[in-house]
Amino acid sequence: MPFQFSLSGRLCAAFAVGTFIFGLLGCATPSKEVRTLQDKSLLLEKEVQEVKRLLTAEQEKINVAMNVVGTFRDRLGDLESKTSDLEARVTLSQKPPEEKAPSEISAPLSLESPPAPPEGETAVPAPPPSGRSSDVSSLYRQGHLDMDAGRYSKALTSFQALIDLSPSDPLADNAQYWIGELYYTQRDFKTARKEFQKVIDLYPDGNKAPDSHLKTALCLIEMGDHEKARGELERTMTLYPKEEAAEKARVLLQKMIHD
Repeated sequence: MPFQFSLSGRLCAAFAVGTFIFGLLGCATPSKEVRTLQDKSLLLEKEVQEVKRLLTAEQEKINVAMNVVGTFRDRLGDLESKTSDLEARVTLSQKPPEEKAPSEISAPLSLESPPAPPEGETAVPAPPPSGRSSDVSSLYRQGHLDMDAGRYSKALTSFQALIDLSPSDPLADNAQYWIGELYYTQRDFKTARKEFQKVIDLYPDGNKAPDSHLKTALCLIEMGDHEKARGELERTMTLYPKEEAAEKARVLLQKMIHD
């Protein structure tokens, strides 16, 4: 009887220990699953971070590409403007000369008053100017030659003389525009804005009106008045939606908004 009790007790003890171990194993199973899920979560988080990093890098590349495209568009617009003026000059140079002395054809318009006659002599009135369109063409060509050579003061004189001589000539609005460009090149943005505004006011239907609106906006940007500049850019896009100046205005406006 003592032996039986001892065996029974040992069986009970073994059963209890087995139950305890089984319980431990049962408790360990959920903990392992949790760790597995945590590992998967960490791995997924790393993958998400990597995707975000790649997207950020791609967005930076896109922004750089957009800036490059905007720069090329600006250069293309400037090239087209210069090409247009070059074509105008070539057309003028190919016009048949009027029948007058060669010295009269090549002589520039005098901007100074003729000298006073000696005392006791009567001044002989000068003959009326002839070949007005030829004088305009000569002034326009001379203005561009001086501007390209960096002789800004002389270029301003030629362009202003053209406007004073024939303000309704087809080249007058071009001359007025280049006066604004000359001041803009010298970073006198306040005066340049006034000169571009003259193109807008005096020649609203001229070929230089769209570019004058755009240049007015650029002057305002340089002067720090971004609010008025945005308004001028929007006006350019509204008034001339099919012109190259409108596309430039759109690019500048987007850049201003993002900056």
